[in-house]
Amino acid sequence: MKVGYKIIDTIVDLGGGFFRIGAPSLVGALQPNSYLLIDESEAILFGPGPEAYHDQLKSNILKCAEQEILRTIVIHGEEPGIASSLSHFEKDGSVATIVTDLQTWNQLCFYGLTMQPYILDEHGWLFKLASGRVLQFLPTPYLPQPSAFVTYDEKTKTLLTGGLCSSYSTNLSLYEYEGFLDQLTRFHRVNMPSRELLAPVLEALSLRDIERILPSYGAIIHSDIKSIFNHLSSIECGELFQIGLADELYARAVKEGASSEELALLQQELHKLRKLNEELNNSIEVSRDRAIRDEVTGLYSEAFYNSFIEEEAAIRISETGPEDHVLAIISLDENIAQIEYKYGSKEVEALLRGVARILLQNLPKTAMAFRLHGATMAIWIPAISFNEAVNLFDRMRYEIETSKVFIEPITVSIGLSTLAEASESQPELEKIALAMTDIGIRRLHLARKKGGNTVYFGTTEEEEAQSLANIMIVDDDEANVEVLKTYFVNQGYAILTASDGQEALSLLGKEAVEIVISELMVPKIDAYRLKESMLTKTATKDIPVIVMSHLKTELSVRRAYDLGILYYLQKPIMLEELLGIVKVLSQTGKDE
Repeated sequence: MKVGYKIIDTIVDLGGGFFRIGAPSLVGALQPNSYLLIDESEAILFGPGPEAYHDQLKSNILKCAEQEILRTIVIHGEEPGIASSLSHFEKDGSVATIVTDLQTWNQLCFYGLTMQPYILDEHGWLFKLASGRVLQFLPTPYLPQPSAFVTYDEKTKTLLTGGLCSSYSTNLSLYEYEGFLDQLTRFHRVNMPSRELLAPVLEALSLRDIERILPSYGAIIHSDIKSIFNHLSSIECGELFQIGLADELYARAVKEGASSEELALLQQELHKLRKLNEELNNSIEVSRDRAIRDEVTGLYSEAFYNSFIEEEAAIRISETGPEDHVLAIISLDENIAQIEYKYGSKEVEALLRGVARILLQNLPKTAMAFRLHGATMAIWIPAISFNEAVNLFDRMRYEIETSKVFIEPITVSIGLSTLAEASESQPELEKIALAMTDIGIRRLHLARKKGGNTVYFGTTEEEEAQSLANIMIVDDDEANVEVLKTYFVNQGYAILTASDGQEALSLLGKEAVEIVISELMVPKIDAYRLKESMLTKTATKDIPVIVMSHLKTELSVRRAYDLGILYYLQKPIMLEELLGIVKVLSQTGKDE
């Protein structure tokens, strides 16, 4: 392997295995960069560049490494034309894997490539090299392309940013030069859509330990990186920048004595730009709020949680240290449907807001809080000792229990899981986030089985020893529900309740339920139609249903059997008989 070059032609050895290999000349005001990472017997190319520079790029690669070790090409979500040399790499015999996101790959497919993709969306936004070195990928949507992302190499604290942090160039300087900040500012004002999209991403990136930035265009940044981020976060770009230019043009026209007709046209253009910017900002704000915020609690939404936790798990998994990363799944012990029946939906919303407020008041700044569904919430706290996390959530649990702000006293159950134990139980990187969530939900159910108002963080062995079935009781008779719930909780089962068939179906799509006990004639959807709906979905078709009814005829029993309902009990039922059936069904499920 040929390594160790400092400067050969247009090749620069940047250290840490990185080479800049593609800055042969200025193209207009742009200095295009491609980078090569050589890690032991493996080479990764960042940015294959346009086809016009393919021969020069290939020559530079071969001066650094043998062709057969180029096994990976990373495309940072740029326009496909900027990666147009890919087809030439194929013609030269390259069998590299293309690492990119799904949206960019769908565009690259038009090149008719036979190279295989490594879709980041499907691999937890992480790529592991043969040596064990890990590259982390962080989405930076619309900066400047919708599918843009950046690459972080923790080993060298290097951030490869694509279009983000790129600059125009007045010369072929390798690093920052006099006047560089102006060129960096100009590039972002013209190419980035808005400060509202740019600033939050830069704020998140500034939390990382970054020693240098390798952009797709312009000079490499290797000093005052946080100051650069702060500066770029403050500038107006996109439509607002265009408005600023229009204002300057109008002022100049007035000063130079332009005619009234010319001034009227400029005013009309300025008005259009301002209106367009207002509409754009409103759309961004509304779309962002709907996408990431729950309207009732103000917490982040379930949709945002699903994407966030996958990315966060992939990023954090390679971090080492004495602290862990903790996920808490939290749910009210009270039946929300019953509270709504007593006091109305407004009081339920006030209750959920109150719980969310207590959670947020107690959380560290690094934590993220989400509302998943119904009365279930989630908290993610990175880099915290597990004992500290347990104590923190126990304080929150007690504060909720003793709070006087709720319409009636409420309690919460909390299940805790950690990234470390999830990674031990799930070796597949892209499934670690799901495993961590599943552990938290399972422990939440166990907290409820212990009587609620509990923070549960037992080991897997403890869970298996204590775990009984999760039962859903469907009945609009509150007294009957309370009797059954109390009886089965005392037996060690976790209980969910629904007052009608429609609510039951909704909960079945969100909660892990192993047995359904339902009154036959519940409102909205009776037990027959409930079972029919369950049969149409893979996740619910095999969940056994026990029917209870004062009516029991040959016709009603036959219809139940035809639907696969094998247990039809006539009211008043014997609790011991029902318990025996539940034990048989739950044991059958474990044996299977």
